[in-house]
Amino acid sequence: MLSFQPIENSNFGVEVDNLDLRERLDTETLQQLVEQLHEHRVVIIRDQQLDQEAYLAFSRRLGRPDIHPLDYAHMPGYPEIETIGNTQPKDREEAVRNGAAFWHTEHAYESDPISSLMFYAIKVPRTGGETWVADMRSAYKNARAGGTNAAGETLSGAAPSCYWA
Repeated sequence: MLSFQPIENSNFGVEVDNLDLRERLDTETLQQLVEQLHEHRVVIIRDQQLDQEAYLAFSRRLGRPDIHPLDYAHMPGYPEIETIGNTQPKDREEAVRNGAAFWHTEHAYESDPISSLMFYAIKVPRTGGETWVADMRSAYKNARAGGTNAAGETLSGAAPSCYWA
């Protein structure tokens, strides 16, 4: 049985320890991970040592990996893996560097959008970072209930919009 702890300084998400994703996880363990993801929206599994094959093997146990429409983002030889960061020469190009600089939802433009994302961090800053995750379930519930946003503006009647630029 896995042990999950709330993410420190966050109002959603959990962490799980002592799990090696290189091993073929049993169905019960996979089910626990999926249930925790659905309940808490974020599951952090630290201290992994995965190569591309192990990463894909784990992701395929959860569903069909998506292939991003932007070819430059594909990892060479692994189109199902998208590389993001700021350490490669391609990352210095303005269009690449600023391509996701604003808040966005992954693949929301698709008629059958992806249900979740997996990030495998290879190099991370000691503190901070530029990737943030939003709890859209709570945001939607808050808007429907006539709640307010961080600026104190009423969200009642707010409607989402989406465009592909």
